[in-house]
Amino acid sequence: MSFLSVAFLLALPLAAAPLLLHLFDRRRNTEIQWGAMQFLMEASARKTSARRMKQWLLLLLRCLAIAALVFALARPLLPSGYLGGNERGETIFIVDNSMSMLRSDPSGTMIGSAIDRAIEMVTELPNSDDVRVLTAAPYPMWSGAGPVRSDRRTRQWIHSEIQQLQATRGRSDLLAALFAAIQAEHQPTQSSRRIVVLTDGQAADWGLEDEAGWKRFREVLNESPIRTEIETLRLDKLKTSNSPAASKGNVAVDQMMIRRTIVGVDQPVTMTARLH
Repeated sequence: MSFLSVAFLLALPLAAAPLLLHLFDRRRNTEIQWGAMQFLMEASARKTSARRMKQWLLLLLRCLAIAALVFALARPLLPSGYLGGNERGETIFIVDNSMSMLRSDPSGTMIGSAIDRAIEMVTELPNSDDVRVLTAAPYPMWSGAGPVRSDRRTRQWIHSEIQQLQATRGRSDLLAALFAAIQAEHQPTQSSRRIVVLTDGQAADWGLEDEAGWKRFREVLNESPIRTEIETLRLDKLKTSNSPAASKGNVAVDQMMIRRTIVGVDQPVTMTARLH
């Protein structure tokens, strides 16, 4: 069990206040000898034990009422598994939509394979899970305003949002996308997060030369407030296993340069390309 407002638990000792007031009030009582009191004592002797039981029960209910109020203010969170249900999670799809994802073979383009695989995985998600889509080129950008529940009513809408993804003319920044996914705000009832990276395996998109950035990424991942796992799907390897034509290598255009700023129609021009 966890609490959203742990500070209110400091007031939990107040639940003993009715008991302390009862004991303090008993000390203040003084006995006064009265001659006719013996007849009243004999009449109520049989009811004394029942009256005491009722008083202690009432005292217990008062203490429980104060404790319940404190717990309510602390806003407890119970995992849904305690109530017989499944844990609520979130799946974030990071789609590599760089220019190299336009590479195609007889089975289609890389970006098309990413879209098909993401839709297939959304269909297999539990109805209680949330879904978000994050594109990585030229910088991380969320698709949609926020997380969407993957139930029957919204699943078709999620599919249409994924189908609208398009490759750009630039490079992806997958490291920045992973940072954005891990640091994204989560719902209080979520207990786990799954990050799925759909990429064609271009080394330039991962920023492997940024050692300080990857070190910081590992620290942020370890400090995540919810359980987080990362899964990478290499679309180039999937296509290689399904289509022999995809095994010819993976060459990407990293940068295009031209010395002229204005080019006329039907005029030859020389451009320089840097490849990876």
